[in-house]
Amino acid sequence: MVIDINKLTKAGKFVSEFSCEKVFDENLVDLPNASIKGGVKVYGTVTIEAKKVYIDGYVEYTVAGECSRCLEPAEHKTVEPLNIRFVQSSPEEDDYLYKSGLVDLTQAVKETVLESMPFAIHCKEDCKGLCPICGCNLNVKSCNCEK
Repeated sequence: MVIDINKLTKAGKFVSEFSCEKVFDENLVDLPNASIKGGVKVYGTVTIEAKKVYIDGYVEYTVAGECSRCLEPAEHKTVEPLNIRFVQSSPEEDDYLYKSGLVDLTQAVKETVLESMPFAIHCKEDCKGLCPICGCNLNVKSCNCEK
């Protein structure tokens, strides 16, 4: 997830579109029995101004696992905005550093994924879950247990 700023400026490109994808290890997802399906996609625009580089785009990923209500297979797609600034020195609070003309998006993308990760995934928005008494899947059939 590295953008070569030197290569872009030598080609006279100070605004350029980019896209990349990375597969992170399983520890990134904190949900039980869940993982990121495929990789994390990042796309957008890189803008180079003097000694600052601006990244405006999106981080996209899908978490696959079990529905937290009924335990059936479920997926949750997330598309999160990514607006960050890279500087060569003296970073402010939300800035990232870059060196040797290379902007490495890995840490910023990882932080974005962690901050936007869902607390639970559901097979469908109106999932009824499992009966707390007999355990039947209430999406499939009703039970006669007392509520």
